[in-house]
Amino acid sequence: MPVETEVKISVSSFLKIKEKLVKMKAKEVLDVHEKNVIYDTSAGDLREEGAGLRLRCETDRDKGSVRAITVTLKGPKREGIVKERLEFEVQVSSFRKVHEILCALGFRKALIYEKMREKWMSGKTEICLDTLPFGKYVEIEGDMEGISGTAGKLGFSERQFVNLNYFELAAEKGIKGDILFDSD
Repeated sequence: MPVETEVKISVSSFLKIKEKLVKMKAKEVLDVHEKNVIYDTSAGDLREEGAGLRLRCETDRDKGSVRAITVTLKGPKREGIVKERLEFEVQVSSFRKVHEILCALGFRKALIYEKMREKWMSGKTEICLDTLPFGKYVEIEGDMEGISGTAGKLGFSERQFVNLNYFELAAEKGIKGDILFDSD
């Protein structure tokens, strides 16, 4: 079964991180705006179990065109410094139709959040530079060796690892409800 293994690290800027990624010969492979809709039952069963159901639309920041629409089911996370959980993901062709299907199955929108994401690859390890309305985060995903090695090369230690999701991080900052960029 597919397992997602990742950590997040809160940062104030990506400048030095990008310099280190270039020195590591990491390759930038993605630069998108994401709209994420999290679904749950009316009783909040998924959240109660620590699971998640997400519909995501990625739009190229340069071109403004839809790059991918993805449905993801995440199992409960396992305890530890690194976030580890089952993850099932599939690309779909219609955001609206999948939303309608999920609602017809009894799910409801529990949260909408946006982020800007730059994704870099170093070997099999994925490094994402995520900007959300409430902060900047480096997300490192891969196997344990890749996560630890990449974090070290970027100047981070395990004590900086965060294994919370963005909804939990927003709640820690006192943000309730949808997490959207201001549209001035």
